[in-house]
Amino acid sequence: MRTMTSQAGQIRRRQSQAARSLALALALLIATGALGGCGPLPEPDATATPPAESTSPTPTVEAAATPNPTPAPMAVPPLVPTPPATPVPVPAPTPSATATPVEATSTPAPLPTAIVAPNPTPVALVPEADETVGVIWPDRDALVALYNATNGADWWYQKGWLSDAPLRDWHGVLTNPDGRVTRLNLGYSNLNGSLPQDLGDLAELESLNLRDNQLSGDLPPGLGRLVKLEHLMLGNNQLSGEIPPRLGNLVNLRTLFLYENQLTGKIPPELGNLVNVVTLYLGENQLTGEIPPELGNLASVVSLYLGENQLTGEIPPELGNLRQLQDLSIGGNQLTGCVPYSLRDKVHYAYGIGVLPVCTE
Repeated sequence: MRTMTSQAGQIRRRQSQAARSLALALALLIATGALGGCGPLPEPDATATPPAESTSPTPTVEAAATPNPTPAPMAVPPLVPTPPATPVPVPAPTPSATATPVEATSTPAPLPTAIVAPNPTPVALVPEADETVGVIWPDRDALVALYNATNGADWWYQKGWLSDAPLRDWHGVLTNPDGRVTRLNLGYSNLNGSLPQDLGDLAELESLNLRDNQLSGDLPPGLGRLVKLEHLMLGNNQLSGEIPPRLGNLVNLRTLFLYENQLTGKIPPELGNLVNVVTLYLGENQLTGEIPPELGNLASVVSLYLGENQLTGEIPPELGNLRQLQDLSIGGNQLTGCVPYSLRDKVHYAYGIGVLPVCTE
């Protein structure tokens, strides 16, 4: 670079000397009249160049004879632009800047992955609550059996029944999160016919209300399998036969309504196991025999309705131990003896029939 710079300087100095020599030669030619058509020169003023400089022939002739100096400057242009050629690569980052967006735009490959990943298709495949994967509950079959056995086509309310809808959408049916039936309320719905044994398959059932219908036939012993049952309401129907002793297995019962039917036979002593029962209605049937003393174990009973039957014998003194009892209906029977003194204010007689005296302490 330094060599090129010194050469350029020398060339400039030579050009300057040649230019001065050329100017001086032209001045001499004009002064001597060598150029045609030119008039005499004006007199030099006091500031004119001394003659000694104008009479120097050797440099003047050589300068005048020197050919057109343009060839010399023609060699200069390639040398002059050469130095700035080195900084030209400076704008080289421009292509890299343009290459960057190309790489950014050329990366759509992750897009298909992002589109496919969030699609939660399996969620839509979750079965209905009463159709748990891998488990077939008998509840639906039990309800279908009830529908068929009680002339379901004539029910007053039958929305959803026998459809593919979840059981919770069937009229009167309530289910738990697993789809098991917990409550069945079809009271006053014009059910007529007999109760199927399949009702005993509703293992999670807590409340069964079928009262105020036209049900007939025997009480199915399978009801004794409903150990979670808290409310069994079958009153005001036309049920017949005996009370199944297996109902004594329903130790969680709080309500047992069997009133206003055509039940016969004796009161099962197993009913004394219903220690949580609060209301026990067996009235207005055709029950016979004596009142079982085991009913004195009903520690939670508040209302005991035994009236309007054909019961005989005396009131067992064990009933006097029922501290929670507030209402004892025994009228309309054929009982004898006297009322235990502790029950004197709790006994009620239907229509004043079968009134008994109060026992002394």
